[in-house]
Amino acid sequence: MLELVRRSRVQARTGQLAAAIATLDSIPDDLRTPGVLATKASMLREVCAIDDCRRALGAAVEAAEGGVADALRLRRALTLPPMMRSCADIARERSRASAELAQLWLCPPRFASVAALPQSLGDFYLAYHGEDDRALRGGLARLLLRACPDLGFVAEHCGAAMPAQQRVHRRRRIGFVSSHFRDHTILLLNRGLMTGLDREQFEVYAFFVDGIVDGPGRALASGVEHAVELGRDLSVVRQQIAAAELDLLVFPDLGMDLFTWYLAFARLARVQCAGWGHPITSGIPTVDWFLSSATLDPDGNERFYTERLARLPEPTLCYSRPEVLAEDATRVRRLLPADERLYVCAQNLFKLHPDFDSVLAAILQRDRRARLVLLEPKRPEWAALLRTRLQRLGVAFDARVTLLPPMPRADYLALLAGADVVLDPMHFGGGNTSLEALAVGAPVVTLPSRFLRGRLTLCWLRTLGVLDTVVESEDGYVEMALAVACEPARRHLLVRRIRAGRERLFGRRCAVAAHQSFFVAACDEAERRCR
Repeated sequence: MLELVRRSRVQARTGQLAAAIATLDSIPDDLRTPGVLATKASMLREVCAIDDCRRALGAAVEAAEGGVADALRLRRALTLPPMMRSCADIARERSRASAELAQLWLCPPRFASVAALPQSLGDFYLAYHGEDDRALRGGLARLLLRACPDLGFVAEHCGAAMPAQQRVHRRRRIGFVSSHFRDHTILLLNRGLMTGLDREQFEVYAFFVDGIVDGPGRALASGVEHAVELGRDLSVVRQQIAAAELDLLVFPDLGMDLFTWYLAFARLARVQCAGWGHPITSGIPTVDWFLSSATLDPDGNERFYTERLARLPEPTLCYSRPEVLAEDATRVRRLLPADERLYVCAQNLFKLHPDFDSVLAAILQRDRRARLVLLEPKRPEWAALLRTRLQRLGVAFDARVTLLPPMPRADYLALLAGADVVLDPMHFGGGNTSLEALAVGAPVVTLPSRFLRGRLTLCWLRTLGVLDTVVESEDGYVEMALAVACEPARRHLLVRRIRAGRERLFGRRCAVAAHQSFFVAACDEAERRCR
């Protein structure tokens, strides 16, 4: 059996998930341990075989005992497929997850310590459904605190008032913690703030989960006063962060990594904040603030968060503009048909909500020279699912859609620069991608949603002062995309205006100043409560 398990792992690592599942299926029934069944379930989820995935998890629950069975029960309740076949599937999956969490509350799991918590929950893709996630996220957090009281660790300094002399003379200690402080979008979005905070006011800590692993991580470490490398023993890491006696701790991407999400249940600083690296509420009661802006979260959006909503001046980042050589755009264009117009949506396929399908289909039907350019997903099954969705709407997928494989960053930026128009997905739009597109002067069409995750591109365009490509309906989206791609003079004018306004969007020191003011005010408020 062990040899078959090892073989399946090798097959999975090399992308052969169907073969890996078949290998596990060849293990005799009486030798299929809960671990084997749970591994098979993970593979089935990755290929969007969600019913088979849950059956495997159910069998694992039946075969397991104690805390292992409890962890598998929780995982089964929350497991969601990476991509949905339809809006009806989204509604059904969310309703099922809510009902199963309610059942778990009646018979809750029990975890003696944080070491026994599940290492996978399966709820990451919840954010891509275009719905209000507060009830599900908050309910999950309450259930976990009930199941594992050890999550609610409190650092010693957080329960005591700061001496008056320290309040007057000590710099504020501000920490940032993530497992993505490396060559990753999260580092790009947060580097300017972390390295730009005023050293006379703030003592800055960067906590690197999994350590400092590459050049971008080392560069970030050199730009802050304290770079602390962390492992993944939650009890140890909590003590390491607590030792810094932080005034304020920022989690830039809560939900991107289950480990840092668990970490946020502890009270490690007097004030704890979530950033929008994973732009939904954490649900966690010890996360005090969600860092946003008036454009990202207009009045009324407080109801979508368990945290208090901090509306900072927009945009809420200090981001260095990437560069691309003009000739690179020409080179990338030569890799695609020269006589076609390129409608580029450079996003992970799981961001493409079923609501967006009709927009893409209408563009391809209206412009016979249109080619939709997407990024090749890590699983071919995801592309097959999207192919099926678009074919139902009459799209000749193989003839009209190109999936580009992973490419060097320079080529990726050149692709954006060479696009006739960049398409921002509905419900969960581009953050870093839209910044990169605007940095190279590419027009981006966007339909803002009610949630922050669908309003980032609007925020960037408003800062640029170029709102022409912000639309109010799906029909308006189609018309605008066609107009930009098919009218060269209109596109040329948009490109000129975007490039002229770029200095207003990138390297914004005012965003750092706004964070500084907020950090001081939030710390002052927390200290007054402790006196």
